[in-house]
Amino acid sequence: YTGGYLTSSQLGVDTQGSVGGAPAVVKVFDPRFPGSEEAMQHEWRVYEHLGRQGAQGACTPRLLKAGEFYHTGTLFLALSEEACPLSEEGTMGFEDREAACAAVCALHAAGVVHGDICRANLVRGAGGAVK
Repeated sequence: YTGGYLTSSQLGVDTQGSVGGAPAVVKVFDPRFPGSEEAMQHEWRVYEHLGRQGAQGACTPRLLKAGEFYHTGTLFLALSEEACPLSEEGTMGFEDREAACAAVCALHAAGVVHGDICRANLVRGAGGAVK
């Protein structure tokens, strides 16, 4: 993993870099924050479930790698880097809203309820699809 800082949350930070040469967003779960290990394990299980359902990558970024940094014991999830978070774009047009609804419906069809749907959690994939 290589990369730089993107955002922070109550459980850790998101960084930008690469995993095995593929561009990635790496979600680092800081063990100093209560609940970070459980949050990582839950999110990892959701991505694994989506993979078994054939939905990973279609309506979410793809999980590239999950694990623990050997030197610190810090847990991480490495996800495919998508083109652009929608929170960084202007107003969402009708087509983007429809695409976001379709992504949420695909999650529901795979048996997953997101629980925090907002622009910050929507991205535009390389082909223009909203995930």
